[in-house]
Amino acid sequence: MSRPTQLISEHFRRQRPLPGAPDAAYMLQVNILRDLLERLDEILEDMGTPEEARAHITRCMLYGYPSRADMELRVDATERYRSVAQQMTTPSMLTPRSTL
Repeated sequence: MSRPTQLISEHFRRQRPLPGAPDAAYMLQVNILRDLLERLDEILEDMGTPEEARAHITRCMLYGYPSRADMELRVDATERYRSVAQQMTTPSMLTPRSTL
């Protein structure tokens, strides 16, 4: 396991558990973040950056991403949209209107 992957795993282990299964956007953010941090670590290693400095830079990039708050807002918004759509949709709206 690469150093960035270890730091990401430790970061998420310390956070409170998700209220449910993570949504697709959240998982996409996690995967993109992991890929970016691994590439950054490789670049820094190629430049001769010491391990301690690479770990520090990775931690600086890690905190705040992906946003659990954004995921929770998306889930809440989706539920509100569904509720509004169900309230607005009636059987008469689904039947074609006759033209005169």
